[in-house]
Amino acid sequence: MSHGSGMMIPWLHFAGGDNLFFESWRPTSPGAIAGACIGLFILAIIDRWMAAVRRLMEAYWRRRALLVTAERTQAPLLAGDAKDDAFASVEAAPAPQELSSRSRHLRVRRTIAPFIAMHDLPRGALFAIQSLLMYTLMLAVMTFHAGYLIAIIVGLAIGEVLFGRLGDVHGFHYLSTITTNLHTSHYHYASAMFKLYALGLIASFAGVANAHFRLLYPEPRGPFVSDQEPNFCGGYTNVTPNRTAFPISGGFYSIRTGHGGTIGVMVSTVQNPNNFDNFSSASGEPQFVNAFQSSPDAGVLCFPLDFSQSNITGVRDGANVTVQVVVAGSDGSLYQCADLTLSSNATTSFTCANETTSSHDSGSNSSSTTGGSSDSSNNNSGLGRASTLSAYAAGAMAVVGIMAGAL
Repeated sequence: MSHGSGMMIPWLHFAGGDNLFFESWRPTSPGAIAGACIGLFILAIIDRWMAAVRRLMEAYWRRRALLVTAERTQAPLLAGDAKDDAFASVEAAPAPQELSSRSRHLRVRRTIAPFIAMHDLPRGALFAIQSLLMYTLMLAVMTFHAGYLIAIIVGLAIGEVLFGRLGDVHGFHYLSTITTNLHTSHYHYASAMFKLYALGLIASFAGVANAHFRLLYPEPRGPFVSDQEPNFCGGYTNVTPNRTAFPISGGFYSIRTGHGGTIGVMVSTVQNPNNFDNFSSASGEPQFVNAFQSSPDAGVLCFPLDFSQSNITGVRDGANVTVQVVVAGSDGSLYQCADLTLSSNATTSFTCANETTSSHDSGSNSSSTTGGSSDSSNNNSGLGRASTLSAYAAGAMAVVGIMAGAL
């Protein structure tokens, strides 16, 4: 979070002031940040330890399930299954030809272990605990604090060094007995799957990169620069000399977006607002003219913008103000600003039109609520449709790549 503004800083930083898990936990001093890093480091190690515990328990439960299945079917047991030791050597099992035909038949037929409460309930509990750890670490990473990120990565690496080999009995046996030919084929297969996995990730990032938004009206501070969208006012920190005359009541703003999201509008009465704090009240709360509202559609969107109902100090007829439109979606928070002069007599020829493509429907809908002309409406909606299709294609490719890479 930025200091005093309540808005997330969408880039890596070392500064304090980020809320960590709770509203009241906001490390700001170097000592507090160091303590938080140590805690996250320990949590990361515990996460890898929990993963090792799950592997060990899965090995134990697997062998116990074989024993239970054999008892229920009265089938001959493997040498290793008859022992209470969950980690009996895999080599202790007899060769397949030593088993009776009935035993071999039963083992082929039974592909899913039976439900055993003493196994499956603890399995669910362990998974829930590990999921809690993973999501806790994820929330810390989402603060964009570089110190937290480094502490988590180092903790995961050390935890894997300490516990990564535990419980991998079958994997060790496999690696010790596999032939050279299988080694070669497995290497090429893994290489191909890794490439597909990486391609899927790149495609998903490409889909996110297409998900931009532009402020069409009122006129923004400067030309659109996609790389600057996550920054304050889209990268423009200085007020424009030619402000747009804007009605104090009955106004509207229009944006073009390639994705749905949550949209809000903040206002600053500072003459040259150049940081997020300038859009906050004296108490440090963000000053919203329009509170955040959800919009699932892409394309050209138009929303009402009525300053007369804002009850914000300094917002009056003839005042110079700056609005910052915030769109929060799958690609983080994006910002665009416009410098205005409020006037009760201001008019505009800009058309308040909606040309949308629903994220759940490939069809488009259009409407117009204000007179005037806008030749760019069809072109504007094209970005929404193209970006939506690109995101769908990228997402599908990413899923295929990730699933294939996990095999």
